[in-house]
Amino acid sequence: MIAFTVCSNNYLAEALSLGYSLIDNGLPAQNFKIFLVDTKRQEINYRSYPFDIIEVDNDIVPDYETIVKKYRIVELSTSVKPSIFKYLIKRHPDTLYSYFDPDLFFFQSVDYLAKEIGHYSMVLTPHVTRPIPLDHHPFENTFLNYGLYNLGYITLRPDDQGKAMLDWWEERTLHMGYDNPADGLFVDQLWMNLVPLFFKSVKISFNLGLNVSYWNLAERRIFKENDTFYVNDSDCPLIFYHFSSFDITATSVSKRGNSLSVEDNAALLDLMQLYKSKLESNQYHFLKSFRPYYKLNFDEYIKRTLPQGSINDMELRLVKLLNNYTPKKLLSKVTNIVHKMNIVSKYKA
Repeated sequence: MIAFTVCSNNYLAEALSLGYSLIDNGLPAQNFKIFLVDTKRQEINYRSYPFDIIEVDNDIVPDYETIVKKYRIVELSTSVKPSIFKYLIKRHPDTLYSYFDPDLFFFQSVDYLAKEIGHYSMVLTPHVTRPIPLDHHPFENTFLNYGLYNLGYITLRPDDQGKAMLDWWEERTLHMGYDNPADGLFVDQLWMNLVPLFFKSVKISFNLGLNVSYWNLAERRIFKENDTFYVNDSDCPLIFYHFSSFDITATSVSKRGNSLSVEDNAALLDLMQLYKSKLESNQYHFLKSFRPYYKLNFDEYIKRTLPQGSINDMELRLVKLLNNYTPKKLLSKVTNIVHKMNIVSKYKA
């Protein structure tokens, strides 16, 4: 199996932590690739790492020079995933492929992934597998807006169905990979709702040890026995945890909020403390200081976000002025008053 992730320099600590956890759980270092949607910096010693760190370019992603000008960094990072799958398949056509978000961390053998896909062409993991209580956050409507399946993880084999899905997915992510749920668009992820309808040999995994995260803790209780983490019972080992929106203070389940408390689950607290130590040992604070090289031009962001003619020249100048000089908290208050300026708050986030 060949595995890869995509990140900018400020997420390199997460990508490295993922990579080392894969090595510890049976994946050869040469089989894990980090694709950088950024430029390499002299201050970072990339050669000291045991993984290939590859700058994404036009040879990997069609018309990449155009793509970087129209997408924000999260959109860019997710839009290139199908193209990278195809790039790797051309070089190694006879193996399985897995994509992992950089903030995943493995606790069990990667052999579980090969067992999980079995004879299927691809494996998807749903965010949740059972109804959620009405008073719980996040609730079911979150997944109706952002996707039934979490694309922080996908495994596929390069057979006819796998390749056909990649062609279909790539066309959409490179042209419509926007973060705009109001228009039915959420980067690369929301498209996956259609995959079990459009393609054959798609497995929807109900293995609760895969892709555990803050959004499914209502159905997945983590506990620890003899230094091994489990989910719900001792027949279900925790294979990997998705530390999405991780709070580096390790005092909350997620920066995005969750109805559960860390204090209510000692094993979850152990999990978070372990991950925090891994990040810090991989220069988390140093690497977080780097700003991504690619950044959507503000004028282009305004143009794509607002309908043509919905803002006049004077309002546009005011929006740009606020974007450049207004403190974020004050800007948030201003945008609540002036609806047309809502885009500024989102742009600066």
